[in-house]
Order: sequence, then structure tokens, then C-alpha cells
Amino acid sequence: MIGLLDKVNPSSMVTLTSSSKITVAASTTTNT
Repeated sequence: MIGLLDKVNPSSMVTLTSSSKITVAASTTTNT
């Protein structure tokens, strides 16, 4: 899916990746 988004709109993939990192960091903080 990410590869498809990369072909359609690279900037969208970057945004999704950044959002994913933020979500993971938030989840880690909450779990800890």
C-alpha cells in the first residue's frame, strides 16, 4: 500500500510516515 501511495503521491507517503512515527511514539509513552 505504501509503495502504491509513493507512486501516486510521494508527499502523501511522507506525511503518512510522519504520522505513523508520532502515533508509535504516543503509544509507547502511553504504554510506559
